[in-house]
Amino acid sequence: MNLTRFYTLSYQQQGEQGVYSVGRVQTPVLGLVVERDTTIENFEPRPYYRIDAQFQAREPEADPQPFTARWLPDESFADSLDEDNRLLDRSVAERIAQSVEDRPGTIVESQFRDRPEAPPLPLSLSALQIEAGRLFRMGAKEVLDTAQNLYERHQLITYPRSDCRYLPEEHYGQRQQVINAIGRVCPDLAEATGQTDTNRKSRAWDDSRVDAHHAIIPTTRPTSNGRLSQAEARIYELVSRYYLMQFSADAIHREGKLTARVADHRFRATETAILEPGWKTLEPKRREGPSDAAKAPYPGWTTTNLSIVSRRPSPKKDPASPVLYGRDPAVGDDQHCPVCQ
Repeated sequence: MNLTRFYTLSYQQQGEQGVYSVGRVQTPVLGLVVERDTTIENFEPRPYYRIDAQFQAREPEADPQPFTARWLPDESFADSLDEDNRLLDRSVAERIAQSVEDRPGTIVESQFRDRPEAPPLPLSLSALQIEAGRLFRMGAKEVLDTAQNLYERHQLITYPRSDCRYLPEEHYGQRQQVINAIGRVCPDLAEATGQTDTNRKSRAWDDSRVDAHHAIIPTTRPTSNGRLSQAEARIYELVSRYYLMQFSADAIHREGKLTARVADHRFRATETAILEPGWKTLEPKRREGPSDAAKAPYPGWTTTNLSIVSRRPSPKKDPASPVLYGRDPAVGDDQHCPVCQ
């Protein structure tokens, strides 16, 4: 308020009219918007070039799986690079590609790490609204109303207006009854219910993290009171999937980095691929659009002689200019605001 008064009086003394408002949230947000507008106005895309080579082991006993690696610039090419180390000169790109053609290579660096990922916790109301918005384009109120119907009319899920994602430990004893009910109410998950490991106990069961209400989970009721609508069936299945994840193995990610040397040039490949899907077999996917095929992990080579299967310089352009700030309808304003996070 004091700054608002100060700026208003200062501008009025210069002959300006009106109130000049200053606030701890609105002023930084306004600055972000102005900065983004300026970036969009002055954006100029620039072409640059990548050199990708596909390698394969030369030894017959080695893993035959090929991998694609990207050329790594060094100081000798500094005059042809921009501030992001992108190659701007097509003739240089062509010259590098020709210099490695039909030349043997060697793995000079090989790093691999397997990283486990535990299943996500069961859903709270806000988590349910975000997931349903992402998957089914449902608004927050529609998700709440649908969940309320499942709770009050059908008695198929627990109290939906909960901001907690943990469960009382005493509920662990009801796990088999809940799993059986899921298989009856949602036939699409019948096979998954038979593959659960009910001896597994995730971090979700924790009395110290439960407040007045616990996470939203299916009840032990095996039938609905009447036919479920499409929205109700979707929300019930979503809640059920997150419950079944608690009895699934961790997902294992393979993080790999391979660096190959060909003549005087280095090429690097980095990746994160799923080695063991675990609970991710239950992860809901958007129904529309083609699904991405799972990538096979890189071969675990250490020192291997390589041959180049193919190499190519590919012209690229800067991505499209930044977009204006907007609001994600699946979440609240405060959750999307870059200042309020």
